Amino acid sequence: MYRHDINALKGIAIIAVKDTTKNFIYTAVSSVIVILISSFVYIKVGVVRNIPERDVYTTTSHRGMWSEYCDRIYEYDKDFTGDTSKINVLGVNVI
Repeated sequence: MYRHDINALKGIAIIAVKDTTKNFIYTAVSSVIVILISSFVYIKVGVVRNIPERDVYTTTSHRGMWSEYCDRIYEYDKDFTGDTSKINVLGVNVI
């Protein structure tokens, strides 16, 4: 190889190293931003806004609140009271 060919290859290698460094910096900064956002959501137990119709509030969020939320349905597990001799039918019109 001639000397000018070697110098050209060195220039390409320097450009490749600069691009690699720039890509590494972009990747590192992006990773840190994503980690910070996901950590915030994790600390807040996933509740980032109030949902009054679901009785979920940011001020009362705590670990285990979602299992309590899912277990609320068992509060309705009660026997029927009153006259149960009639058969009740629920009809749904599905089109």
